Order: sequence, then C-alpha cells, then structure tokens
Amino acid sequence: MGTFPKPPGNTLEKIILYDKRQPVENGTAMAYGELSYLMPLTAKEMDDYELRPSRDNVDIRERMNTQAQAVGAWEVRNGVAEDKRLTVQKPGGQEYLPKPTVAMEQLQRAFDQSLRFPTFSRNRRLQKTDHEAR
Repeated sequence: MGTFPKPPGNTLEKIILYDKRQPVENGTAMAYGELSYLMPLTAKEMDDYELRPSRDNVDIRERMNTQAQAVGAWEVRNGVAEDKRLTVQKPGGQEYLPKPTVAMEQLQRAFDQSLRFPTFSRNRRLQKTDHEAR
C-alpha cells in the first residue's frame, strides 16, 4: 500500500495490509488493504487516494438500508426472480435488507432505476395499436 490520507484531527485507528489485492466486503470489492478512521473521510480524501467506504460504516449501512426499502418493493412489484434480487425481505415484516453480496454501487443503480421506472414491461416487444392491426 502506498500513501493514505492523514487528515488533521482524524485518527487512523486500524490499518491492515494484504500481500496482494483480494476480495473484501463479501466479494463486492477488491483491495490491497483496509483503513479505519475515527471519523469518515471526505469525498475528496477518498477520491484523491482511490478509497471507498466500507458498507460497515454506520452512514453507508443506513443509506443502503434506506435504498433497500425502495429497491425491495420495486423488485416485488415487478416480479423479479429471487435469485436476481438485490434484497431480502426481513421475516415477518415489510422491511427489506440488501443481500450481503450486493455492492453499494449496484444497490445505488437499482435505487436510481426504481425511482425512474416504477414498473417495467415484461413484454418488451412492441405491441400493435388497434389502428395498426386493421
């Protein structure tokens, strides 16, 4: 691992270095190591050092859980097959959780899609209108 951010007033609590790049976050990302800070880094600090936040961070976990509510409802409404879903439904409730193997970027794209397209057509072929059929 090369350099990493050393922001004033934000203590580096833990550093784990790997010999080579390896899967982390349940296989959703590849990394050369892990850094843990007392407080979240800024977007600029993460971008400057090509870092990404962990889905274990409280703010990321909360964001993903919020997105999972919209995505899970969208998946059910649109009949997405269980093996293709990004969420699982909590037992005995209407709440959804992101599957452990879902990357935060993947969930973000699905969340954006659920807002833009509340439903999708199962039949993607163009349907002839009544006047075209005559």
